[in-house]
Amino acid sequence: CVNIAVGADIMAAAGEFVAANPQTALVPLFFYVLCLPVVLWYGTVNVYLYSTGEPRFEKGKMFAILESTEEANVMFWVFLFGFFWIVAFLIAILQFTIAAAAALWYFQGNNSDAPSVSVTRGFYWAFRYHLGSLALGSLLIALVTMIKLLFEYFAKKYEKMSGESVIVKTVLCFVRCMIWSLDACVKFISENAFI
Repeated sequence: CVNIAVGADIMAAAGEFVAANPQTALVPLFFYVLCLPVVLWYGTVNVYLYSTGEPRFEKGKMFAILESTEEANVMFWVFLFGFFWIVAFLIAILQFTIAAAAALWYFQGNNSDAPSVSVTRGFYWAFRYHLGSLALGSLLIALVTMIKLLFEYFAKKYEKMSGESVIVKTVLCFVRCMIWSLDACVKFISENAFI
C-alpha cells in the first residue's frame, strides 16, 4: 500500500512538472534531430567501407561481389563502437538535462506559483560541470552494448555449427542472461549517476 501511494505521488509530481514546464517536451525532439547527422555519418562511413573491398567477378553474374579487407572489417567494428558511444552520450546529456530541470523545479517549491525553469541551465551544467561523468557513463553503456552485439554475432555462428544441441542452447541462454543483467546494472547505475 505504501509503495502504491509513493508511486502515485511521484506520478502526480511528474505531471505537475510537465504542466509547469512544457518546454521539456521539446528536449527529446531536439536530441532526436541531433542524432540524425550521427546516423547519416555512420551510414555514409559504412557505405564507404563496403566499397573499399576487392571486386570478385563470377561468370554469368551481373554484379561483382566485394570481398572486404581485414582493415575494413576492423574499421567497421571501431566505427560501430563509436556510433554506440556517441548515441549513448547524447542520451546521457538528454537525461541529465531533464533531470536538472526537474531538480531545479522541485527545489524551487514545486507548486503552481513557482516560475517555470529553463532546460538550458541543465544543458549548460552538463557541458560545464558533468561532461566527463556523462562520457564515462556512456562509454560503459557502449562497451556493454558491444559485448552484447559481439556475443550475439558469435552465438549465431556457433548455433549454426552445433545444430540442435541442448547443452549449447542452455549455455548460450545462461550467458545471454548474464550479459542482460550486466547491461541492466550498468544502465541503472549510469542513469542514476547522471541524475
